[in-house]
Amino acid sequence: LSLSYFRPWGDESRGLEWGFVFLGMLAQDLDGKPGEGEWHPFRELADTYDDSAAGWLYLAFVEVSSGGLLDVLRVGRQELLDLEPVAFDGGLVTVRFNRRLSVTGYGGAPVNLYESDRDGDSVIGAHVEYWPLRNLALTIGYLGLRDKVKFLDETETTLHGDLALFKAYCLVRRGLSVLAYATMLDGEFRDAMARGAIYNYEHDYSISIYYKIQFIKREAEPLADDPFSIILGPYQPYQMGGFTAYKGIGKRFGLEAGALFRELLDSGDESAFNHSYQRYMASVYIYKFPFKKSEWVI
Repeated sequence: LSLSYFRPWGDESRGLEWGFVFLGMLAQDLDGKPGEGEWHPFRELADTYDDSAAGWLYLAFVEVSSGGLLDVLRVGRQELLDLEPVAFDGGLVTVRFNRRLSVTGYGGAPVNLYESDRDGDSVIGAHVEYWPLRNLALTIGYLGLRDKVKFLDETETTLHGDLALFKAYCLVRRGLSVLAYATMLDGEFRDAMARGAIYNYEHDYSISIYYKIQFIKREAEPLADDPFSIILGPYQPYQMGGFTAYKGIGKRFGLEAGALFRELLDSGDESAFNHSYQRYMASVYIYKFPFKKSEWVI
């Protein structure tokens, strides 16, 4: 279930707005729980729960925005995307001093959808965004996260992660943008990324180029990209790049093609879940068939 509602607060000329966002899922088991060790074609994680019904709450927050000094105030279950994708229960405040400078602070407890014990878990951080030019934005931030986890051998530990991020975004000209960032984890450079994008609405085409490099081995950690990294093992240093290109053909068709390349910095680190590869893709888009707002992707 997804709900979102925002509206002006009081006189619209004041620029105040309030609202809420809710995103959750409720699942009911209809085929019964399979027995211990029994194979079942529709077995899933929800079958491990005691009850036949299970629910997950992804987002549930209230937000007030003013466009003034106290730009944003948000309380509840929310997701942070500015530094690292992290969902947490807590509060966020953005103070905007002027059009060029804003400071955001936040804190709370990280969301663990598949854990019941949150003792010792915490998230806290802040970031500063500064626009030295109309088309250039610079961001520097810090994110600290503590996450108590239980390993497969039933041992417990609290994972620590202190992340610093440096990011730059530049709109070089209309239709051409560049984004780059670098992060440090616990005082070491963790990774860096650069992406360029070209788009032209008049001629209906776009091109995106992407490159990322990871400098250090990433063990199980609260800031891991993959929530199952504890099972899959550590991420070894690697580099990855790729591109996608799209071209519309008239008003009813479009073609998209792309490629992705991943290479371990040391080929001796290759494993079943961490290896070099090459991927290629191609898609055909069909619009306005059979209905005006229809879209098919093949």
